[in-house]
Amino acid sequence: MTQRSTGTGRLRVGIVGVTLTGNMGGQAMLETVRQQMQRLDPAPELRLFSIYPEADRASPLRGEMEIAPIPPLKFLAVDFSLAILANLVALVTGPRFVRKFAFGHLRRIAECDAIVDLSGIAFVEGRGLPLLAYNLACCIPSFAAGVPHFKLAQSLGPFRSGYWKAISHWALRRCAAVVARGAQSARQLAGIGIKAPDAPDCSFLLALSEADFAAARQLVPAAMRGAPFVIVSPSRVTRRACEAAGVDYLGALAAAADQLNPAGIFVAILPHSLNTDAGKNNDIAEAKALHERIANRERTIVIDPPADAKILRAIFSEASFAITSRYHATVAALACGVPPLTISWSFKYSELLGYFGGEDLIIPAGELSAERLCAEVAKLRDNAAPRREQVSAQRPAVLRQAALSFDAVMGHLAGAARCR
Repeated sequence: MTQRSTGTGRLRVGIVGVTLTGNMGGQAMLETVRQQMQRLDPAPELRLFSIYPEADRASPLRGEMEIAPIPPLKFLAVDFSLAILANLVALVTGPRFVRKFAFGHLRRIAECDAIVDLSGIAFVEGRGLPLLAYNLACCIPSFAAGVPHFKLAQSLGPFRSGYWKAISHWALRRCAAVVARGAQSARQLAGIGIKAPDAPDCSFLLALSEADFAAARQLVPAAMRGAPFVIVSPSRVTRRACEAAGVDYLGALAAAADQLNPAGIFVAILPHSLNTDAGKNNDIAEAKALHERIANRERTIVIDPPADAKILRAIFSEASFAITSRYHATVAALACGVPPLTISWSFKYSELLGYFGGEDLIIPAGELSAERLCAEVAKLRDNAAPRREQVSAQRPAVLRQAALSFDAVMGHLAGAARCR
């Protein structure tokens, strides 16, 4: 067991692939890791390698977490190249030599007991070479420094081209553990010779407190408390997928809201990814645009989303059902026992709903229409109670399986703690 001194005798765990701010799904996974690490060490040293370091440092949720900046351009152009060179050196000298002379990003990696990789979806052929480079840049420094790299439950693949298979196999077989986020990912990994267990998203294990639920109730408008309401959580990523297929995404969601309002059901529009730039994670803009398309705005409201993923998740527990597009909004609904009607753009949604027997709750982006969405909403509205029972009945098994993500990393860290 290689020991890495933190100077305090505490475990130091590096985290890559997520940020604390902006994407609430990433924050939910990150907070889950923090809670799990506290089972071994009440005050673990967590080092988050962040592409948004200024925002993450300013977050009141940071606590004692260290924020290590990885500006995207430097990360891909400089750190990635140096990590490749360091891997070549390590082939000859071994990782101990690399650790001794490492500097910058590689030094900060080398100082960790383990790296936990929370990239939700990775090595997906068809998403472009820049994302492939980012996926590699997240793990190659760990290999060079000899630090165990754990890829927790992720959607992985497909791997079609020969070069994509070769690169993915090379990287993934060097990880200390790889967990597939569903059966399809596991099959795709098996196709390139990587045997991996499948488990639901690790953030299903996120624990909420009574204070989280109380804060969530305060964010629900007084007129809606105690009344039936449906959460609609739009996604800029899904909107783009729909537009590419010639589908009016916001028009379909607005039609569904206009159908619910006359039935006496409130509609709460709740963004789940809170970046305010023009990037893929700005669901706040999507929520406002959707609100403008809805006819009856007296029974429809845009909830001001909290920057705390735990409170955001707790809001879902108040809803009759949800209409989701963002992946982790779907996780949030299911984790609260709420059935989600989901508009999907990737196989990762069928993997997710498959754990709950809810594949029939998925509408692929290219097949979306106002008519189909309204018909599915009416069906779910009339069967919300039994669907809630179905989701709730599956939750205990899903939680047990989600814990598989942490088996390998917790075993390694427990050994590291004993060595201190």
